[in-house]
Amino acid sequence: MKEQDINLTLHELEQLCRLYMDCRLSLLEEKELEYVLRHTALTSPEIDEVRALMDVTVPAVSAVNIRKQPKRIWLWLWRPISGVAASVALIAGLISTFSGSFDSGTSPELYIAAYSCGHQLNEAEAIVSTERAMAKADALLNYAALAERNSLMKAENMISMTPDN
Repeated sequence: MKEQDINLTLHELEQLCRLYMDCRLSLLEEKELEYVLRHTALTSPEIDEVRALMDVTVPAVSAVNIRKQPKRIWLWLWRPISGVAASVALIAGLISTFSGSFDSGTSPELYIAAYSCGHQLNEAEAIVSTERAMAKADALLNYAALAERNSLMKAENMISMTPDN
């Protein structure tokens, strides 16, 4: 089947879309409209609405319009150069990571900072704050366990009270 050029104006295509929305097109005409919508770049709110209803997608760029870019020498050089650069970066990272741990037998000190309400806490304040938070978490867990136990007891009581049929 030979493809024919689509010579519809925007107004004509919108009119066809309105006829489609009013259910005035035959099945063959609907299929032709779908074909036209797939192959035209014309757009308007009415046309886009019918495209959405028909689930028609329009290719962003047609294969005819794609121009081949001239090949550049740096494109074929890019892959080996980027591979070498990545290898050098990986080796440098490994050397810097492992060089510090093998120099001396001691590991660097661990530094932890704790903040409350926007100001830094000293070690004693941080310990007290952490213990308070842990106590609150324990109390919440205990409350949840108690609530669960109570609801299970209520459910068991309801089940035991129902008469057997």
